[in-house]
Amino acid sequence: MFLCHECTYINEEDDERGFKQHSFLKEVIETAKNANVSNLLLMHTSLRYTLEDLQKAILNAINEIKPACRVLLLYGDNFFDTDNLQAWRKKMNKEKNKREIELKKG
Repeated sequence: MFLCHECTYINEEDDERGFKQHSFLKEVIETAKNANVSNLLLMHTSLRYTLEDLQKAILNAINEIKPACRVLLLYGDNFFDTDNLQAWRKKMNKEKNKREIELKKG
């Protein structure tokens, strides 16, 4: 089974407005674990998080919760697999270089 789930916030506390209308990372991973899915796609993440923030949080949540599924992330128009960290590093380096160029122009 493949579960696609919005994952707007890394932490529950990040919902500063208290709307409780969006999911947070550990909640989604627990849901996938309890549903016994084989693949989880995290999508609709808040733009406040960098790819590096998301990678760290996702890997920590996986290590803590230990779901039996493959975890993927849709970030912008790119898919990232937690089993392929090299692709994450490549994209993070591009983002870092882009931010440095923008700061120099700034």
